[in-house]
Amino acid sequence: MKILLLTLFLITPLSLFAKDGLRVTYISPDPIDTENEFWKNTTKQIMKAAKDLGIELEVLYTQSHYSYYTSMIDKVSKRPKETLPQYLLILPIKSTARNTLEKLEKVGVKTVFINAEVNENERESIGWPRQKYKNWIGEFYPDDYQAAKLVVSEVAKKCRKGSDVVAINGTHISNASLIREKSFEETSKELNLNLKQSFYGNWKKEKVGRMLPYIEGRYPNICGFFVSSDFMAEAILNSRLKKYQVCSIDWTKNGLQNVNDKKQLCTVGGHFLEPAFALVATFDYHHGYDFKNDFGLTYKSHFYIANQSNAKEILEKFIENKKPLNFKNYSKVFNKKIKKYNFNILKNYE
Repeated sequence: MKILLLTLFLITPLSLFAKDGLRVTYISPDPIDTENEFWKNTTKQIMKAAKDLGIELEVLYTQSHYSYYTSMIDKVSKRPKETLPQYLLILPIKSTARNTLEKLEKVGVKTVFINAEVNENERESIGWPRQKYKNWIGEFYPDDYQAAKLVVSEVAKKCRKGSDVVAINGTHISNASLIREKSFEETSKELNLNLKQSFYGNWKKEKVGRMLPYIEGRYPNICGFFVSSDFMAEAILNSRLKKYQVCSIDWTKNGLQNVNDKKQLCTVGGHFLEPAFALVATFDYHHGYDFKNDFGLTYKSHFYIANQSNAKEILEKFIENKKPLNFKNYSKVFNKKIKKYNFNILKNYE
């Protein structure tokens, strides 16, 4: 198994894939030295799955902006035939999915969307996997609405009805962020919390840190924060004014440690494993076990709550990898007795 680690600014020629074996390219939306632990954890799990399954995986890193991401996809699509991957695991970036699929369809690269749901407008344009674009073989994405609902529900247990709350979202071009924003708003109404405003932190801790004094000045009676990532939540924990009821999303090491140390209420996560399981399903598909006959062409993964009763266990088991997963155990190629995939390995934390 060979893993190639590249960045958008690489100027040396790309190494050729080996002639034998399954060739897969995964494009990360963040740079290799990202401070965002979620993408570090996610990429680590994909690489572990590739190693376990004997897949030749190429990892390409970009620079935390959709323009760099789409540029990298374009670069891959324009490679000579002998250096094209057989499969490409990528995020569906807002307003670019159709163009991306058309490019990859022309060059014969089978594509799997991961980590984010296609937005409604683009769904009308591109349809579903294997309809208009035959090489778009499947999509795997987390249930972001459910994630945000869990966050609000946990904060509501600590804040009285009618309490002021604030939401910190990612970006306006991220469909996952927009779905979470909608769920924050709708669930707040259901649970009688007064959501004062939703802000975009662009997934950056530093930006949220700069915004916080203005948010606190505008809304002095805040009880809790709903935050779309653990990384952004860290800025709120540093508030000099008061300790808020904070619940966030991602299950990062710092996020789980903050929960265990009682610095924040909870973190919701588990979706960092989804792209690795997408790789397992892609591997099996390549060897004749089509996931279409199992869960269909779309797989939506669930989120789970880490609180002070289980954060330490989750941290040690899934983030620090004291007992790392062997992804062979989830592959039908290596386990002929598997009739239906069991990717929901976190159900004990429901």
